[in-house]
Amino acid sequence: EMPANNLNLAIDPGCDSEQENRESEDTQSQPFPGPSMFPKSSSILNVAIRLGGHIVGILSLEHIGAPRQWGLSERTFADALANLVALAIEGFERQRAQEALHKAKSQLEITVEQRTSQLTAANKLLRIEIAERKRAEIALQEALHKAEAASRAKSTFLANMSHELRTPLNAIIGYSEILEEIAVDDGLKYLIPDLHKISGAGRHLLTLINDILDLSKIEAGRMELYLESFDLRNLIEEVVATLHPLVEKNRNQLQVSCSPNLGVMYADLTKVRQILFNLLSNALKFTEAGTVLLSATREQAGSSDWIYLRVADTGIGMSAFQQQGLFEPFIQGDASTTRKYGGTGLGLAISRLFCQIMGGDITLESQLGVGSTFTVHLKAKVDICE
Repeated sequence: EMPANNLNLAIDPGCDSEQENRESEDTQSQPFPGPSMFPKSSSILNVAIRLGGHIVGILSLEHIGAPRQWGLSERTFADALANLVALAIEGFERQRAQEALHKAKSQLEITVEQRTSQLTAANKLLRIEIAERKRAEIALQEALHKAEAASRAKSTFLANMSHELRTPLNAIIGYSEILEEIAVDDGLKYLIPDLHKISGAGRHLLTLINDILDLSKIEAGRMELYLESFDLRNLIEEVVATLHPLVEKNRNQLQVSCSPNLGVMYADLTKVRQILFNLLSNALKFTEAGTVLLSATREQAGSSDWIYLRVADTGIGMSAFQQQGLFEPFIQGDASTTRKYGGTGLGLAISRLFCQIMGGDITLESQLGVGSTFTVHLKAKVDICE
């Protein structure tokens, strides 16, 4: 058998990075990293294939024949060949990396294009939605302006109409009172009850028209304040005296408590009287054989003196549900109360509006079957700017 040299190559990224080029005449002591193709090899020259400072494979030269030493030229050739293999591997890895980069770039471009398309579509939808909202806001604003204009027109109409109704109604009331006096003087007693009903119904209707007139004036922004100084205790006594028939009708007890420092109040006398009259008449109307307490106090809060008028009754009271919207016009606690006790539901609404235009308010505490307490908060000296 003739001597021969054979080349064997093993690529293993996990090779020992400390392994050096080795030469051996003993194939058993220097095994090739893998099954040898030439079991009869007598001399082996292993050359490390290095890439990036790491051994990635082994280039093995095997000699078949008598054992021998490898020459310098053979070693140089083996090193050069190992370097060529390393360059080839590096080129392959670079190409594979470039292909992966190109694939990733293409995928990224597709993803970006998809996202851009989605964002463009979303942006278009958003612009459409914004435009629709703007149109809706404009339409809503226009509708609001129309509603406000209609409300002002309605309030103006009611104010004017109320004036037109009050003139003939006052004439009817006046003539009925004159006829009632004549009937008394002439001894026509059988006419007196009917004439009394006419005048009573006229006064009730006049009160209703006055309430509507006040409400329409407030809504139309035409309500004016006429401020003056007056003795609050005298006003309370006047209102209590006016309501005395209602106290007796429902067999109630009306108790009045005024603090010693109540003194003089500077406000719209007519409106304060109407507020007090509305609250007391309601308390007396919804209480039967019970007690109505009116307390008036003067207290200091901050730099101002405040008047507190509290009207507490032991009447039918209200549930939390019945109290909702109680201060809204034409609203009463329950439809059944309207049928039984009458009324239009304007008194509390007007009273609260009067308080508010004078810089105050009305609060309510009530319990069904126990009673109600209305509290009026008003400055002792109302400012005209309120």
